[in-house]
Amino acid sequence: VTVNALPIVTLTQDTSICKDSSVQLIANGGSSYSWIPIVGLSDPLIAAPIASPTLKILYAVSATDSLGCMASASMQITIKTLFLDLGNDTSICDGDSLLINAAHAGSGYLWSTTATTQSIKVKFAADYYVKLTSLSCPYFDTMKVSIDPLPVINLGNDTTICSTAQIDLDAGLSGNTYLWSTTETESKIKVKAAGKYWVKVTDNKECVNSDTLIL
Repeated sequence: VTVNALPIVTLTQDTSICKDSSVQLIANGGSSYSWIPIVGLSDPLIAAPIASPTLKILYAVSATDSLGCMASASMQITIKTLFLDLGNDTSICDGDSLLINAAHAGSGYLWSTTATTQSIKVKFAADYYVKLTSLSCPYFDTMKVSIDPLPVINLGNDTTICSTAQIDLDAGLSGNTYLWSTTETESKIKVKAAGKYWVKVTDNKECVNSDTLIL
């Protein structure tokens, strides 16, 4: 009786890869191969398949030699991950600005604005994109910023009235909140004394505008 030695299987060492990338697995020591699990493999029955896993995974290969003897080996692939989140798409009031922070201090940054700082201040509508440039994997994220218009207010031109008369001041735009220089909070007020009257209007997006009339 002849006892044949089992094949000696050598295999790619444990490794880590970037998200959405691939690595070639290389096994030696047999004449035929079978990999499990087959998920993410280009071909589970060859010595050097391409692996494209989306999650951490342990691959095992069984190698059979020309005498029918079989041995196995395994290796693990880890997916490099980093939480980069600029936040949800958002809007700002016309004239305001927004600070967008990519966090991860010490990284290299490249923004769609060409800025290379950790954070940028923006005031225009756009899709703002950042890529971390100093890491081994290309981490990136995008935030869409929209501009909300300010409420439109027009109290009219400065004016004069007779000493016994009064005038209605109308800030319009029902559904908003109002604050007059008189401390009133309605959309319309009646005035008859000379002076400077202003109103501040806040809409449902928290955008604020104001107007002034001198009587």
